[in-house]
Amino acid sequence: MDNTKIGKITFGVVWIFLCCYFMQLFNFPNVLTVVISGMLCLAMLARQKKILVDLETVLLILSMFTYFVIQYGMGGFTMALPYAGIAIYILAHYLTYEVLKDKKNAEKYLVYLLFAIVAGYSLHAILNSYLFIDGQLQDGIVRVWMDIWEKWYLPGTWQVIFYLPVFSFVLPGLIYFKKRKVVNCLIFAVSGLCMYTALASQTRTPILAFPIVFCAQIVLYMLLEKEKVIALTKNRKVQMAAVITVGMLILAGIVLIKHPLISSFISIMGRDGGILNNIRFKIHREALRQLFVYPMGGYQMSFLGYAHAHNTWLDIADAAGVIPFFLFAAYTFLTLYELIRWLLRKEISVERKLMVAGLYGIFFLYYTVERALGGSMHYMTPWYFVNAMVHGELSVLKKQNNKI
Repeated sequence: MDNTKIGKITFGVVWIFLCCYFMQLFNFPNVLTVVISGMLCLAMLARQKKILVDLETVLLILSMFTYFVIQYGMGGFTMALPYAGIAIYILAHYLTYEVLKDKKNAEKYLVYLLFAIVAGYSLHAILNSYLFIDGQLQDGIVRVWMDIWEKWYLPGTWQVIFYLPVFSFVLPGLIYFKKRKVVNCLIFAVSGLCMYTALASQTRTPILAFPIVFCAQIVLYMLLEKEKVIALTKNRKVQMAAVITVGMLILAGIVLIKHPLISSFISIMGRDGGILNNIRFKIHREALRQLFVYPMGGYQMSFLGYAHAHNTWLDIADAAGVIPFFLFAAYTFLTLYELIRWLLRKEISVERKLMVAGLYGIFFLYYTVERALGGSMHYMTPWYFVNAMVHGELSVLKKQNNKI
């Protein structure tokens, strides 16, 4: 991305579009997403003279079209949804290529692209949380409330996906607080609001996903910054701060455990078999057993009395069979492999590694226990966007190494 005035304005316009899309502003039309993303892709294609044809892109395209075409016949080709997901993926890839041309400012702009996901999803989360607090529930059911753009009641399992990106930025915000103090304070505030809504709505997924990703990011930071971590552990002030923090957390736990919000949430932690023995895992095993019983899908699987498999990959199999299931599984394994390769690159900042790993991980955890694609293609596109950024940067780095 050119660091000229025109380049900055162009990037700003693209960033606003992405933010509006991820926020689903006014229920952002699928056709408009495809048109705007397509126009931007064509503009960058003309500029870069590069057509994206590689294994990861092909796997995603095939998995999405087989999923829709097997379900809806030839009409699947005329639906905007598969094109919307693919367009966002390709746009992220082209944007990454464009940004990396300006080596001096590439890091800054790549972080801005990640913040587009967080900003868009967080604004949607804030608005929906307001509707929850305002009492706009379906028949008084605490786990189903109004969506600001859909103008319809959505279950908490779909509502809370909008909370996930901001949770994944909490640890980077703590570690690199001084880099953007105001933004990081907003991240902490929005995270607090989202956590309150998740607790009040008795929706467990984000409350369990957040500490898992937070701890994984700590481990990743310790692996990437071994010398800094060792030096910090020897610092007396840091040791005292750690002891005080642990003490305050224990005290807060003792005080808050009797709070009605916390106690009611603890009481429902055993719902559906608890955490380790959750009914979802039994449903997953049941779905895997039926994978080749219904190879063409058609929503014929049985899930121990539940309507869905509560797993994005298995729900794809239930809907459209083994072809999109295995294609999407292959795409997933490839993105995970590329993420690991990307994390091992020394040219990339530790801060951005924590952000990307957090986003990838928290969405992945959500997809393992919820039917994201069955809810909306737009629940998948932030993950596609992150995957495309990783894939695009690896491609550029590979070319640069070949030139040396």
